[in-house]
Amino acid sequence: MLKSLLSTALLCLMTTVTNAQEESQQDGPSVTQTTHQDWQSICVEEAEKAEFCLIRQQFTIELPDGKIAGVTVIVSNQNDEYIIEIKLPLGLDLRNGLTMQVDDIEEINLPFTTCVTQGCIVMSALDKALVSSFKSGSQLQFRVMFISLNERVNINASLLGFSRALLMLK
Repeated sequence: MLKSLLSTALLCLMTTVTNAQEESQQDGPSVTQTTHQDWQSICVEEAEKAEFCLIRQQFTIELPDGKIAGVTVIVSNQNDEYIIEIKLPLGLDLRNGLTMQVDDIEEINLPFTTCVTQGCIVMSALDKALVSSFKSGSQLQFRVMFISLNERVNINASLLGFSRALLMLK
């Protein structure tokens, strides 16, 4: 009898949670994700608010010590200015910043903005020339120094699909 009551109560609770999730999904923001080769565009639209879109690429790298680390590259358009945000794993030597290079074009040094529990972040504005090199380039390379490895590590990101994904940013 007790098992039957518990089963009924659990079933009612699960139904209530499922209904609440469905209602919140219907009332919540509309999210559209589209894949553009190696890049993904994500647009969020809420009632009575302007649509916000960003493009991103997420991937993992294997470090020389065998550890796997996640990397996220996000580009957004804020007030008609493109912003790049690069999230890298913890354990970096922040003093050296990050070196970014598109194909064989001149390297750019960027300082780290902050570190949070999920990793260290570099945020920077992208000028028109750099956006143009992203569009025409094939590979984006980052170099960072890991404290535990005492060596610079190259991290490669593909630019395939970047131009098409960039069209989603308004």
